[in-house]
Amino acid sequence: MKKLALSFLSIMLVLFFVSCGSKEAPEQTTEPEPPVVTEPTEEVEKVVDEIKSFDNTISLQTMDAARSSALESGAEEFAPEQLKTLDALYEAIKTKSDNGEDVSNECAELSKKYQALASYIDAKQIKEKIEKTNKFSLAQSLYDEGCKALDKYELLLEDPNASAQELFDNATAASASFNSALVIVYKQLAKDARTEAISSKKKADSVKAGVAQKEAYKEAVELMNKADSLYAMQSISKAYDNYTASNEI
Repeated sequence: MKKLALSFLSIMLVLFFVSCGSKEAPEQTTEPEPPVVTEPTEEVEKVVDEIKSFDNTISLQTMDAARSSALESGAEEFAPEQLKTLDALYEAIKTKSDNGEDVSNECAELSKKYQALASYIDAKQIKEKIEKTNKFSLAQSLYDEGCKALDKYELLLEDPNASAQELFDNATAASASFNSALVIVYKQLAKDARTEAISSKKKADSVKAGVAQKEAYKEAVELMNKADSLYAMQSISKAYDNYTASNEI
């Protein structure tokens, strides 16, 4: 009886240990530590440095060249107020560039305005030259087109919303129209002056001026020949001047 009891006790102990060994391990309740976030300070500093050191060299050189062209056209004498306005913008742009800002778009805009100013002055001077001949009716339509574009340009100067491209388009259109009109006017003037020069030479030949006034006669013939060469090369204005000079001897 004791043996049966011991056997039964042994079996129960074995079952108890087996059941204890088969239990699942309790779940870990400790939360994982969050990952360490590193601020990209070096990259931010690098970008800031790049912004501060923006290279505007090419844009500034283009703007300076356009300004020089306007000065060479006589802007200080013929359009001082326009030049003063543009130069104020010029200084502001250079200051921004010195501070490291990107001013490429502003340089392009102001360059176009300086170019427009140079063309405007050119147009005004050619218009005056045509009017002095009192022959603009020879190219009336071209003359009228030039006047219209010139008036439009001057109106745009009063418009704060006018773009540099609009100013440039009208100034260059005026210059082109007046240039074309000038060629037509001076071609006719040169032809008239040449006819007169030939007539003067024939008169001189008839009285043997080539012998009596040899130096004057020679100079007049040389001027007429030079005028012929200039006319052939389409330098009409200079041809006219030489024909006229030949007639005055």
